Formats: sequence, structure tokens, C-alpha cells
Amino acid sequence: MTIIEALIFGIVQGIAEFLPISSTAHIVIAQMLFGYTFPGLSFEIILHLGSVAAVILFFPKRYYSSYTGLLSFFT
Repeated sequence: MTIIEALIFGIVQGIAEFLPISSTAHIVIAQMLFGYTFPGLSFEIILHLGSVAAVILFFPKRYYSSYTGLLSFFT
């Protein structure tokens, strides 16, 4: 996999993750459209972890208050 292919998969994942559609399906569609070979499940997991990290970094106060509220519920 080249860097360009990884960037395209990352862009597709980033756009499709926040829409109410399957981002995994869009990765498969991009793979078929561009003729790329998907490297496997580990790369897909890394793409999803990148999406989660971006959301947490973009909304830190909201996730911090949710986390502390959850902790106070159990204590």
C-alpha cells in the first residue's frame, strides 16, 4: 500500500464516519473504484481508532464531563 492509497482510505473513512452510513462499506467501495488492495483488518482498525481519536480531540470538554459523570455514577 502506498501513502496515497492510505490517504485516500483515511479521507473516505473521515468523511463517512460522521454520516449515518457504514464507513466500512465506503472503504470497500473506494477499494473497488480505485482498484486498491486493502491491507487487512489491522489497517481498518487503525482507521477507526483515528476517527475516535479525532472526535475525542475535537470535543475534549464534552468527553471529560461525560467521563467524570460516569465515574460519579459508580462512586
